[in-house]
Amino acid sequence: MSDPLADAVAELYRLPPEEFVSARAERVKTLRDSGDSDAAKQVAALRKPTVGAWLVNLLVADEPTLGEQMTALADQLRTAQEQLSGEELRALGRQRQELVSGLVARARGLAKNAGRAVTGGVLDTEVESTVRAALADPDVAREVLSGQLIHATEFTGFGPLPTSPAHDREGKSPRKATDPTHDHGKRGRAGAGAAAGAARKTAAERKQAEKLAKAQERLREAQDSLEAAQDEHATAEKERAPMAAELSSAQEQRDALRAEVGLAEAAHDEAAEKDEQARWRARRAAAALKAAQASVTRAREAVERVDR
Repeated sequence: MSDPLADAVAELYRLPPEEFVSARAERVKTLRDSGDSDAAKQVAALRKPTVGAWLVNLLVADEPTLGEQMTALADQLRTAQEQLSGEELRALGRQRQELVSGLVARARGLAKNAGRAVTGGVLDTEVESTVRAALADPDVAREVLSGQLIHATEFTGFGPLPTSPAHDREGKSPRKATDPTHDHGKRGRAGAGAAAGAARKTAAERKQAEKLAKAQERLREAQDSLEAAQDEHATAEKERAPMAAELSSAQEQRDALRAEVGLAEAAHDEAAEKDEQARWRARRAAAALKAAQASVTRAREAVERVDR
């Protein structure tokens, strides 16, 4: 990945989702104007993240040691589960909950710093579930820690997933042995049909060139449409400026009114925070109960195996 491409990817996936598309178009145009068409194509292919995925990307960018923390804890959880160590699992489960809760709280703060209000549903169902899945599944962890997550994920089981053996992805097959006599015959037939093959190749090349020309024309039309849309967007932004000034004035009046009810809002926020903490405690208790039930089941099965 070249430096311009890496910079573009890093910047885009840290932007709020509503700014992603326009920023991507600007980056594509800049890269194309600089002559880096390959990087421009790759940036144009980037997909917009969901709000939850954007928050996870911000967490990854904000905490350089997040990968080390998650990997270490996931390895410890996996080892404890394999050894059926209930006490160690409980201790590590508490560490996991502390890490997850801390990251969710940090995601809320990062969203606030970015000027974006997020609902508890996004934090609970997207950010929390994605972090838990990353702690359970190494493949999810690698996707999360890339900082280019485009959608949230979740893990429906309990505890870390077992590692799976590596697979050969090349899909290569062994070469077949050739018969010299048969090969000689093939060479003879190839020589006899060389002229016809060359003619077919020339026709195929012309057809391919025509397809390429049509594709390039469609690309130029698409680029023209994109540039027209960008110009229209710029014009709309200029026309919006007076309205933005009126909005700013209205916001100042609103802020003056909000100052008068600040104490009431603070009390409301404190109550909401306490309610959220209570919900977290209830969830932790439910998770602990599920873990205890799973541990008892595994222990019983182990006793039955030994008794046999």
